[in-house]
Amino acid sequence: MLYRCVAAIPNNGGGCIEHFYPDNAEGRSSAEAFARQYDKPGMGVYDCVSPLRERRRGKDNVALIEGLHCDIDAYKIGRTKEEIVKRLEADFYKTGILSHINSSGRGIHVHFLFREPIEAGTPDAERAQEVLKRMIAHLGADPQPGHFAALMRRLGTTNSREGGGPCKKLIDTGDRCELSDIDEYLNLVSASEEVLFPSPEPKTDGEKRPADHNNGPVDVEARLAAMKYKDKDDGVNDTIPSVIASLVWRGEHPDNIFSRVMASLEHMAKRDDALPTPHR
Repeated sequence: MLYRCVAAIPNNGGGCIEHFYPDNAEGRSSAEAFARQYDKPGMGVYDCVSPLRERRRGKDNVALIEGLHCDIDAYKIGRTKEEIVKRLEADFYKTGILSHINSSGRGIHVHFLFREPIEAGTPDAERAQEVLKRMIAHLGADPQPGHFAALMRRLGTTNSREGGGPCKKLIDTGDRCELSDIDEYLNLVSASEEVLFPSPEPKTDGEKRPADHNNGPVDVEARLAAMKYKDKDDGVNDTIPSVIASLVWRGEHPDNIFSRVMASLEHMAKRDDALPTPHR
């Protein structure tokens, strides 16, 4: 039996609540009940993109790869969702590889579904991971969910972040393809090296980092290394929720997340002389 995962995550990056269910009618009904319970202001509801072997979400526990998925953040690239959809329609017109275009509230999700799923742990699965990274780079999509245990916002729920809205299907082409079809498409467009939705030019070192920098893809190692005691931009309360959310998205095991975060906190406390002074 295979399992699916639906998850709820607070908008502020707190702990992830996961509900695992068998991939059958009864299980899907329980997932819908879970989604209704947590689809409320301050929370986001997500689906794992792949079926799992066990009741655990992790890259090593993926059972089947059903297609490729990309998350294009409209608010980061300075485009409207309508502009993104029009460009996607134009570029993938009659390619036969684009299956769904969905609204994630603040951005666009693109899905390229296979005719038959690929079994995890096979050479084809390794190729799928490589092709996924190439497609993400081609689209200028968010690299953070670039694996097959990633979470994507659940259709029928609401993105309650500022500027969000309903998560809904915009286009269903009905097309299904082979991994080789996507590979061939990327080979054709690779000569131009064009990124469909490039991010705006980054700010220079002399410019102040924007207040919403945690909303973007997180370089976990860099953020933990930069964490400082009582710092305005890189303080503990700002860094830890962002890092935990990023590691959850990557499919890291909770024990590994705890160990990494605690080790970084201990290192910071020693470095910044923030350890409590013992009473004598």
